[in-house]
Amino acid sequence: MAKIRKIETVTDINFYEAELNEEQLQLYKENEEAFWEKYGDEIEDNFELTGDKVGDPDNQYELIEE
Repeated sequence: MAKIRKIETVTDINFYEAELNEEQLQLYKENEEAFWEKYGDEIEDNFELTGDKVGDPDNQYELIEE
């Protein structure tokens, strides 16, 4: 007997935000790479979850023959 299997992968999408001071904002606008080099660890530590949602599912199908 043959079967078909559906494999559904659903991605959770999380939104995070961190406040920037004026110096950080200015550097981000001028040179994003330099901003992340200088403030990356600090910003990562200050991110707060502000929302989430489930993304569109990605479906795969595989044939199972016995």
